[in-house]
Amino acid sequence: MIGPHQLLPYLKTIGLVAAVTALAGLIVWATPLDSVSALYMLPVLIAGVRYGTAPAIFAALLGALMTSLFYPPLFSPLVFQPAQVIDLVTSLAVALTIGPLVDRLRVQSRILDEHRLRERTDALRDILVESVSHELRTPVSGIMGAASVLATAPELSGRAPLLSLATGIEQEARRLDRLIQEVLDLGRIRAGALQPRLDTLDPWDIVNDALATAQERLREHDVRLEPADALPLVRVDPALTAQALVNVLENAAKYTPSGGPIHISTETGEDGVIIAVRDEGAGLDSGEAGLIFERFHRGERHADVAGGSGLGLTIARVFVEASGGRIVALSAGPGRGTTMRFILPIAETKAGDHDDD
Repeated sequence: MIGPHQLLPYLKTIGLVAAVTALAGLIVWATPLDSVSALYMLPVLIAGVRYGTAPAIFAALLGALMTSLFYPPLFSPLVFQPAQVIDLVTSLAVALTIGPLVDRLRVQSRILDEHRLRERTDALRDILVESVSHELRTPVSGIMGAASVLATAPELSGRAPLLSLATGIEQEARRLDRLIQEVLDLGRIRAGALQPRLDTLDPWDIVNDALATAQERLREHDVRLEPADALPLVRVDPALTAQALVNVLENAAKYTPSGGPIHISTETGEDGVIIAVRDEGAGLDSGEAGLIFERFHRGERHADVAGGSGLGLTIARVFVEASGGRIVALSAGPGRGTTMRFILPIAETKAGDHDDD
């Protein structure tokens, strides 16, 4: 069913043609013009520019009908004249040229406006997140300091439950502080204010560093290392890449049942050294492999499994890409686990060269 908003362009077009017809009648009455058909180009042009192709064609047809009033005998409709055919063909040609062009420009303008709105929204969100993160650092630092003092207090040395509670508060506060720093670094990398510091190192140095940082989150899981022999050196930012791996390991720990295995393997691929983290958790739906790296993305199935900010994998991707590497997600389907593959650039070394880094 056609709604009023769909009919409005055609009603306005009728109004335009009616106004031009009145003007044409006035001109014919006042001057001895042989033809006023050129006036009916105005409704075609206006309808095409403002309303699109269909209203422009409607204006051309209606204009051709109204033009017949001004051929002898005057003001007698539906009088056929060869000139009317020329007027109609010309008007339709204009309508079919202007209408699609304006429609295309309108679509491009809408896409451009949506793109600009998305950019402004992302920029505003980055500013908001960075501002909130800065404000959070002071109280979090206070919590870390207080928990650290409590954990070493003599009064708690013989009270295991309270000591465990104080230690847990300190660990979680440190984890929150690290997350805040990651968010700040994410914003700075996107803005170009934070540049990676590339270094040449063994890929297993990155793995060991990440395992040491994430050991508390991994302590309830069976971490299985599957190293490859004779891996080449990689050239990345060690801190950013290790932190990206920490985020992936913690993500794997969230979605792997307690006691379940988490596999870490390495190999040399065609595009670089591959560090793979494979869990046996919820897995991914078809098409979800790319979405999980989007900011704040949380799949409906995963929302019931574990909490989180939805930023961990986004940060991991940005950190790895800042070092010139890539990260991809693979899964055989829901319930069949997920594999995160880091592809890191191999360091360019010449035979006989020694890296002093």
